[in-house]
Amino acid sequence: MTNIILVHGAFVDASCWAPVIPILWNAGHRVIAVQSPMTNLSDDVTAVKKAMRELGSGPAVLVGHSYGGTVISAAASGERQVIGLVFLAALANDKGESVNDILRSFPPTDGFQALRKDDEGWVIIDRDAFPEVFAADVPLEQAEIMAASQPRLGPTCFDTPLPVEPAWKTIKSSYLICEHDRTVHPEGQFVLATKIGANVISVPASHAASISQSEAVAEAINQAAIRKAYVTG
Repeated sequence: MTNIILVHGAFVDASCWAPVIPILWNAGHRVIAVQSPMTNLSDDVTAVKKAMRELGSGPAVLVGHSYGGTVISAAASGERQVIGLVFLAALANDKGESVNDILRSFPPTDGFQALRKDDEGWVIIDRDAFPEVFAADVPLEQAEIMAASQPRLGPTCFDTPLPVEPAWKTIKSSYLICEHDRTVHPEGQFVLATKIGANVISVPASHAASISQSEAVAEAINQAAIRKAYVTG
């Protein structure tokens, strides 16, 4: 049994993991899907660390989707009980690197061109564009509900440099590339997976793979849970 902490990305909430959780339970794991506040990176990291403490001192795997990859890169840093990281179409920052630093190095996507800011700088994806650019392989009504209920992203989340050495430098990682992703560019995902030396898995999915490819996502997490940790030195 492994403690598994699931961390959602921007513009969705913890419910995006709902199809994955029962599969992990059936494999014998303990699971928490963190509800990140999305106020700033520090608060999001704190939420993950609280979930880790709640599950106790056993071996843990942290899973990050999209911006959640940034969060787990910081949250797992220095945490000896973490035996694996799983990045799902996720950002993988180095120390001092922000999400926007990474995104600016990739070709622009339809998803990020559909970002909309309010007067205070909080961000969502245009609700009409959301089903197509974020969740094209999810049933339309479900994708429309996701669009209607998406949480706003804090003004500084994408601009904050990672404040610590990222956990992926010392913890074995897997990376699931979403081949049909229109939010985080698939070629960029491959670059990030190579950068962190991850075990690479490719799935024919949109950015909403935890819903549309839940069995493949759960299997990748389960495989990470049975690997031993390693330290690069």
